[in-house]
Amino acid sequence: MNDALNTIIEQAKHHKIYVIVGTPTIEDDVRYNGAVVIGDDGDVKTRYAQLAVDGTDLFRPGQDAKSLWFDLKGVRSIVTVGNDANWVEIGDLAANRGMYMHFHISYEFDASLDKSVLRKQRNLLALRCGGYGVTVNAADPTGLQQPSGPAGEISMIVSREGGHNQSAPKRVECYLPYQTSIVESAGKGPTMIVATRRTCSTNDMDLRRFWRNQDRRQGGLPERYDWISIGAALIHGDDRP
Repeated sequence: MNDALNTIIEQAKHHKIYVIVGTPTIEDDVRYNGAVVIGDDGDVKTRYAQLAVDGTDLFRPGQDAKSLWFDLKGVRSIVTVGNDANWVEIGDLAANRGMYMHFHISYEFDASLDKSVLRKQRNLLALRCGGYGVTVNAADPTGLQQPSGPAGEISMIVSREGGHNQSAPKRVECYLPYQTSIVESAGKGPTMIVATRRTCSTNDMDLRRFWRNQDRRQGGLPERYDWISIGAALIHGDDRP
């Protein structure tokens, strides 16, 4: 596994691209599921251990929220894996600490219509607080009993576009003014999807200035603001304020 990762690192440096790889890791005889982010210089930007693990027989949940974070060309970004998408608070709290780009990787193999619709909506909600995001379902590995190929149409590039009473912007596949819009999505087969957007270095959901948090703080739910404030510090790996 280390040899395969080293090969990917060499290719990332050679082609000057960022790469996010889903991979398990073992530390002190404890197995974690997670992701490695490799920069265009070949350096490992972060090694993330999945926080939200469904069951603990195979993997233990990670304990380091700070490993979510990395900079992509100066843009504050996070990476999440699998069932992390069930916890929309991860993206919400990270956005309050400046997260602009959110990358989510998964391995889904249930091809039923109900599951497909649920997964797409879940991922849209999980990525809705970032300015720009990507969710990718793993490629179909040959020989596995439960290949991910049949559960296609889950990979997509999303962006926060438009808003209330605003018309659909150009170059958007599915415009959703009240949550994250789908810029480009993949079909059932192996597909490369590409989109271009101008980005900011950080999100505009500043903890103190963002209108939603001001309403919480000044209105009838001050404890909600306190929860957001504490959670935003913890998700960033800071000490509790």
